[in-house]
Amino acid sequence: MKHSNKVTLAILLVGLICSFSCKTIAQTRNNKSTSKSKKKLTENVISKYKTVKIGKQIWMAENLNVDHYRNGDPIPEVKNPEQWKNTRIGAWCYYNNDSQNGKKYGKLYNWYAVNDPRGIAPEGWHVPTIAEFETLAITVNQDGNALKAIGQGLGNGVGTNKSNFSALLVGSRNDYGHFDNSGSSTSFWSITESSGINNAISWHLDDSGSYISLVGYTKGYGFSIRCLSGDDKSTNQSEKKSTEIFDHINKTVKIGEQEWMTENLNVDHYRNGDLIPELKDPVQWRNFRSGAWCYYNNDPENGKKYGKLYNWYAVSDSRGLAPEGWQIPTQSDFQILVTTVNNDGNTLKAIGEGTGTNLSGFSALLGGSRVHDGSFCDLSKEAYFWSATEHHYQKGYVNYLHLVNDGNNINLDYDYKDYGNSVRCIKGYKTIKIGGQTWMAENLNVDHYKNGDPIREVRDPEQWSNLKNGAWCYYNNDPENGKKYGKLYNWYAVDDPRGLAPEGWHVATKDEFENLKTVIKGEASALISKETGFGLGTNTSGFSAMLAGYRSNGGIFSYFESSAYYWSNTALDHSINARIYDSPPHYRTITSTSSEITYLGLFGDQINILNVQNGENIGYSIRCVKD
Repeated sequence: MKHSNKVTLAILLVGLICSFSCKTIAQTRNNKSTSKSKKKLTENVISKYKTVKIGKQIWMAENLNVDHYRNGDPIPEVKNPEQWKNTRIGAWCYYNNDSQNGKKYGKLYNWYAVNDPRGIAPEGWHVPTIAEFETLAITVNQDGNALKAIGQGLGNGVGTNKSNFSALLVGSRNDYGHFDNSGSSTSFWSITESSGINNAISWHLDDSGSYISLVGYTKGYGFSIRCLSGDDKSTNQSEKKSTEIFDHINKTVKIGEQEWMTENLNVDHYRNGDLIPELKDPVQWRNFRSGAWCYYNNDPENGKKYGKLYNWYAVSDSRGLAPEGWQIPTQSDFQILVTTVNNDGNTLKAIGEGTGTNLSGFSALLGGSRVHDGSFCDLSKEAYFWSATEHHYQKGYVNYLHLVNDGNNINLDYDYKDYGNSVRCIKGYKTIKIGGQTWMAENLNVDHYKNGDPIREVRDPEQWSNLKNGAWCYYNNDPENGKKYGKLYNWYAVDDPRGLAPEGWHVATKDEFENLKTVIKGEASALISKETGFGLGTNTSGFSAMLAGYRSNGGIFSYFESSAYYWSNTALDHSINARIYDSPPHYRTITSTSSEITYLGLFGDQINILNVQNGENIGYSIRCVKD
């Protein structure tokens, strides 16, 4: 009996050992298999991407197109706009949710996917920092065209692809889930967060220029990703410095229809790269008659907070003080800003700057000034911002915006050109030179006249048809259309003496439309954007016409995405004499006057310059020409 128990026990022990050994061997084999599978997956992911060496950096030469994190976890695809808007975890999509776009352009990712600790970049790669993007920009001499693939862009923004980076203008998805800008721009996420709440920094290429921009967006935007060879890098001192540069120059805020920088300008070079001299000596400052800058009290510590003070010679220099895509505000720009904030200077001043509430987000700092004898004054007491507008009757003076610490006053005043004031830039319109004319390359989208007075938005059809003064609307009264197509204006707005076009611009004349038609040899497709009108446009001119349709005299919208109509500022009045018989042969003569207004029409492959009678209440788009 004892012997039998021993045998049974031995058999059980052998069984357990065998079972454990088999499981261990199987597990080891599975681990090896998984390891090989992961290694093979990583190798496949890396090997399928083209690469290019630019300077000392090795970049992917195509956009990232993965749907898994590095550890194998799936990244969810989100198609529904409402879901995209509310997602706070990593997600991706194809442009327009069309998988065919993925074959060429890769995927669009929100920033939550970029920053997920599981890693979106394949092993041995990482999402670049803005410092690494800046290194790339320096290597290609700040030439965005050298990064764009052949066939991407137009006019001054045509891609040369000299770097072989092969950027494609895929467009983006905004944080509301809407797709936009296909064929006209592309943005690439960096790993770098902005100092703004829920913002991260991307770098941006545009179809109409060679500039490379660093722009902050909310993390819910969908952008492309280009990876850089090497392991993930923690933020170093260079990266910290780059973030400061970006935040100082490129943080922006939308106030009404205007987009402003939210920090004072702090550049020491003109747009073309030429150095702007720093002048410390008061005598030199007083006698200098070209562009110069200084820190308040010549102390670089002040520059960290308040930026630089510039004389107006720097502001007006033809080499350009404002970064590409930005401009120095005109006096009318300041007037519109003042109207938008209801003349309340406190809403413009940053919290902690006097009585500032900063409800507008403008974040003005009371950076003081340098007067024309070279001395400094008013730090922490007052702020002075140059305009681009010389005073209309005081020769040698220039207009500026002035804020004080202890009240809500906003003063539009004027100073000598050799004063040193702060500069805030405002977003400018895209432009294109065609023949000898410089045109806006996008439709006008203002809601104020040049003097700052508001232009009324009118939605109701009956009100629109009975108007006798300036008004605007969006096509179908939908603000989403305004983002791409601008506004439609009746002719009363065009003809208003307060001025519809921004300062330095004017609504195109009939002769300017005739010249435009001659330059493009009557080919309508050369004016029409490639992203509108179902493939009608080649846009070889860079004019980028959007087929925005029109609004009739009776307030009805028509011809969206099939035609475009642009007001000229040319109108002729015709007088017609008519006889009215009271009792023959007695009669009286009355005179009837009608207006004939010229406009440019793009209909399919036709371009026509036509006249319309009694069309003051029609709503057309507007393109402006540089004075």
